[in-house]
Amino acid sequence: MSDKKLLADLVEDLVNVTYKVEKIKYPATADRRLGWVTAGYIMAYSIEYGYGKNQIRNKLQIEIDEMTKELSDLCDKVDL
Repeated sequence: MSDKKLLADLVEDLVNVTYKVEKIKYPATADRRLGWVTAGYIMAYSIEYGYGKNQIRNKLQIEIDEMTKELSDLCDKVDL
């Protein structure tokens, strides 16, 4: 089996990291919906434009990396 992550695992990673960011930004109202919406849009547009699995993986990974960077920046500002 390939060492590439499954698309479902990448979606789960995106939802989780987005939720962590939301918990810091909006602790009283944070939920997982934004992560699911973001993943849904990435998947829908990727399918619409005929992207393959590897291209979809890359798009999801780029968004995960951006959210991880934002989480890191927020953690630097907030003492958890």
